[in-house]
Amino acid sequence: MHNKPPQASGPPINRIRDVMDHTNRYSFHGVKRLALDTGLSSASVSRIINGRINPHFSSVAKIARALSRELKIHIDPCDLVSENADFPHHFMCELVACSGCLPQIAIDAFGHLTATYQSIKPGQWVTSKFPHGLPERGLL
Repeated sequence: MHNKPPQASGPPINRIRDVMDHTNRYSFHGVKRLALDTGLSSASVSRIINGRINPHFSSVAKIARALSRELKIHIDPCDLVSENADFPHHFMCELVACSGCLPQIAIDAFGHLTATYQSIKPGQWVTSKFPHGLPERGLL
């Protein structure tokens, strides 16, 4: 029997894919390229990005360094993964020095904003999965 350690606030929330989408190098074949640049396996990178594993800090640090090099800015690993989406840079575009955008999933097949993003201004979203961040108490 495996016992899970208690979580302080909730499951880890990451926005690595959102940062990758702000780059030229990692927005296409990003998992493979990020794996090459970090020395991690493609499977591990995929599991981390998709929230299937709680990553080791060293893995997140490697990913942060690779993304920092590509964006030519410093990215703190704490801005990539958080237990309660309480990131040092609250909004994604603030983190990546973007002038203000919305993630691809904010627009439907007809070019209209999805219901989730109706109240979100460009540049003022936390993660594509949780654009407002998490509700208080870190509950999903």
